[in-house]
Amino acid sequence: GEEGHVELTEQQFRSAGIGVAPVVPGRVSEALTLPGTVAPNADAVLHVTPRVSGQVRSVSKHLGEEVQPGEVLCVIDSVELGDAVADYMRDREMVRAAEETLARERELYDERLTALSTVLDGAVEIQERIYKREEELQKKAVSTVRPLLEADKAFQLSKLERDKQLTELRAERDSRLLELEVDFRTKRIDLAAAANQLRTLGLGSEAIEGLDESSPLLSGEYRVHATGPGVVVNRHVSTGEFVEAGAKL
Repeated sequence: GEEGHVELTEQQFRSAGIGVAPVVPGRVSEALTLPGTVAPNADAVLHVTPRVSGQVRSVSKHLGEEVQPGEVLCVIDSVELGDAVADYMRDREMVRAAEETLARERELYDERLTALSTVLDGAVEIQERIYKREEELQKKAVSTVRPLLEADKAFQLSKLERDKQLTELRAERDSRLLELEVDFRTKRIDLAAAANQLRTLGLGSEAIEGLDESSPLLSGEYRVHATGPGVVVNRHVSTGEFVEAGAKL
């Protein structure tokens, strides 16, 4: 009944967890227990996503396995990629054909101009010789003025005809070559667009330049590579599954 005084039995003393010890210097510590969640460092997690849609042909890495940058994680058969590669290769061949056509047409027109110029120069030379012969006969008073005038007329007309035909052929050449140059530049623009499309699908410049008919990319084989080192902690893809572009594999 004494105020500020409590008596406990020995059993109560032990149940309450009360201990008695000599007073000595020491450090007082407090512990706070709280619930929490274990999670990976979000800045260290890499999500692997394909840039094309398609059907998964094979999966190379599995849960718990370590990977290094550039290792193939899975292979996807993509119609989208195959079409893009085919478009690029077609445009590349079209550019080559347009370039060859332009060069060949330029050579052909040069040959035509040379041949035509030779023929017309020969005709002018003949008319010039006729004119000079009539001029000599006129000086010797062997011929009348009329043949001389006719020879002079024929000579002048031959020069005009030469200039006319050469001018027309040059105009035809310039028009044709301009048309081919426009077509060539248009096809080069189409090729650049097709190459950019492949870059957006993840192909590098070296891979694009090395494309040929034996390339597996032409059949739509899309390889998903690891972008950094680490361990596979999640996998949401299986062989035979159809995946969309941008899906977290």
